[in-house]
Amino acid sequence: MNEQQTLPGLASELEEGEPVFILRGRDPLAAHLVALWAAIRKGDTASAVSIHADLIVDPAHKYRVDPSSRASAEKLASACDVSREMVAWREAKGLEAFEVYNVA
Repeated sequence: MNEQQTLPGLASELEEGEPVFILRGRDPLAAHLVALWAAIRKGDTASAVSIHADLIVDPAHKYRVDPSSRASAEKLASACDVSREMVAWREAKGLEAFEVYNVA
């Protein structure tokens, strides 16, 4: 996000009730996840597979949160809730929605 693209600016583009999930730069997985999203949207399957493999092999283990931490468990559950809300929102709009796996 740059100076021209602020959160209030993004908020004005959202439809009523549209769920949002924000990845911050300090999240060690954020760059990988954004790159994966971009590769998929571009139709660059080779890059998407490579980025996905990198996510599974290295950061997924290195940056795993403590599952016994209540705060971590709540944050993960909240992320899963947002994912399900996104699917429900898309379905309510008559848009294609992919199955979401419950990881929490």
